[in-house]
Amino acid sequence: MAKEFEMRADQRPIYGGLVGRDPVLDVVHEEIEDDRVRKIESVLRNRCGSVHVLLEELEDTSNGSACLRTCEAYGLQYIHVIDTRRHGKASRGDTSMSSGKWLSVKYYDSTWEPIRVLKEQGFTLISAVFDVDRLPLGTCSVPNSVSIEAMDFHKFDKVCLMFGSESKGLTGGLKITADYRVFVPIHGFVAGLNLSPFLSLFIYQLFLQKRIRADLTDEEIGQLYKKWVCRSAAKRKNMDKELKRKLMELSRDESIKPGRRPNRKADQAQLEHVDKREAD
Repeated sequence: MAKEFEMRADQRPIYGGLVGRDPVLDVVHEEIEDDRVRKIESVLRNRCGSVHVLLEELEDTSNGSACLRTCEAYGLQYIHVIDTRRHGKASRGDTSMSSGKWLSVKYYDSTWEPIRVLKEQGFTLISAVFDVDRLPLGTCSVPNSVSIEAMDFHKFDKVCLMFGSESKGLTGGLKITADYRVFVPIHGFVAGLNLSPFLSLFIYQLFLQKRIRADLTDEEIGQLYKKWVCRSAAKRKNMDKELKRKLMELSRDESIKPGRRPNRKADQAQLEHVDKREAD
C-alpha cells in the first residue's frame, strides 16, 4: 500500500499544483528559497496569454524598458518588437532588466512577419493612436475607429495592442492592417503623450474591464515555470559553475534571438502597396 501511494504521489501535480513531477525541478527547488517559489507560482496563476503587445521601431531603449515593466506588472506575458533598423538588437538590453526577463519577447526584422504570425493565431489587431491620427480614417480600409473609453475589449478572444515609435507613431502599414483603430482623445495643445504612459492607459483600460485574465495553457505554464525557477536558482552565489551554466541554458527564452538581416525590398514593396491604397 505504501508503494502504491508513493507512485500516486509522484504522478500528482506538485510545485503548487501547477506542473507535474520533474527531476530537474526536484533538484532546482533545493537551490532557491520557498518564498521565491511561492511568488513564481502566484504570478503564473494570474498570467494572461490572450493579450499581446507589439512595439514598432522604438527609438529609446529606456522607453522600451518602461513599457515592458508596465506589461509585466499587469500580468501580460507576450511582447513583439519590430526593429528593422538595428537588426533586432535595439532593445535586446531591455529583456535583461528586472521586468523584461520574466516576459516572452520576440524580435522581428520585418514589419510584416509579426502581422502574419498574429493573424494566423487568430488575434485581433488594434492600432493605438492619438485623436489626431484618426481623422483620415475614411481614406483607408480600417472599418472601426473607437475612443479608448468606448472600446469593449471583451469581444475579442485574442487581442494584440500595437504601439509605434515615440516620434512617428505606427507606420502606415500597421495602421492599415489593424482591425480597429483605438484613439486617446487629446484636449490640450500637445499632440500626444510619451510612449510609456500612452501604453499604460491602454493596459489599465483592459485591467478595469477585467480583460486581463489568467488564461495560460498548461503547456505554457509548465515551460515558464521551469524557466523561471531555473533562472532564480542560477542567481545563487557559490553555486557550482557547471550547474549554473546548465540552469542558465534551461532558463533561456528561445524566442529572444537576433533577427536576420532585414528584407528591405519586401518591406518597401508592402509599404508602396499601402501608400497606394491610402491614396485611393
